[in-house]
Amino acid sequence: MPAAITTPFRLLVEWGTDIAMLVLRRVVASRLGVSGVGRDMFSPKGFVFCLVEVLIPTQLLSSLIAKAVLRVADLVP
Repeated sequence: MPAAITTPFRLLVEWGTDIAMLVLRRVVASRLGVSGVGRDMFSPKGFVFCLVEVLIPTQLLSSLIAKAVLRVADLVP
């Protein structure tokens, strides 16, 4: 892909998903008794929290943003 397409795509993914999920983790983790900075990532409770609250939504949002960017750039047939 050309850099003119990949740069806005990466910025959208970074701002749209990664930062939002970081804030979500910090806010929700303390309410559920999990470390907000990921210290208990390898405990069963911390791993399930990270998987359900951060990893799965991040992948879903990334794919939606990617599809939208490719449609706007008219690269999807």
